[in-house]
Amino acid sequence: MTNYWGKAGGLTPQPSKYAEKRRIVRPSVSVLLSGVTALISSTVLGWQPVLADDLIVGQPGGETHNVTGTENYDNFVVGDLTGDIGTVNILNGAVLNTGPGTSSTVGHQTGTSGTVAVSGNGSKWTASGNGDGVTFLGYSGSATLQISNGGMVDLSRAWTTMESGSSMTVTVSGDDSSLRVGDFLIGYKGTANVTVDNRGSLDTNGTAIGGWNYVADGTGSGSLTVTGTGRPGRNGAVSTLPGAAIRRQT
Repeated sequence: MTNYWGKAGGLTPQPSKYAEKRRIVRPSVSVLLSGVTALISSTVLGWQPVLADDLIVGQPGGETHNVTGTENYDNFVVGDLTGDIGTVNILNGAVLNTGPGTSSTVGHQTGTSGTVAVSGNGSKWTASGNGDGVTFLGYSGSATLQISNGGMVDLSRAWTTMESGSSMTVTVSGDDSSLRVGDFLIGYKGTANVTVDNRGSLDTNGTAIGGWNYVADGTGSGSLTVTGTGRPGRNGAVSTLPGAAIRRQT
């Protein structure tokens, strides 16, 4: 797998810092021994343990993590290994803070599906990303980010659809619902669609659609659609490259 880091000349592939076969040892994997519940060790299961400050969500049959109160993690992956389906819900005033770890990804490998839903006043996901401040949405897999009913998401940097065949969908909808991104790359090698409607807002320092903002080397497609009273990109310029589309609908 290839990992990408930003440089003035465009995206340069580097070896991935993320271990490909990590699995979390979940508390539900347990046995009853003389009335005492004992956790099966990672050695017995043959899994590589993930530290307590990592949140890795996804199983072939689907897995959901509901954030309660305030939760903090260094590494954050939703939909990790091929076939994994993962969902993270941040609802009813819950707060999730992620990074800066070596991995911050929704839809990691090919054939994965990751969803993050943020809904309700006070509900918020703040991501400082990986070591370079990047959160990947749809790296090689599929990513969905849903922000509604006053939910807020604040990403230092967000790069989307880094490999061919990947996809990403972002929806920001409802009063006070907002997505704030430092640098926002929408659609690099896959397909990425961002929709802002019903008084939702998207604020960025800069947005590149359909390619990389330094050089038009993307092969995917990206779109930003604003409907009704949605508010796009109030803080930054939007650049469009081949494969890009900006739509304003009433």
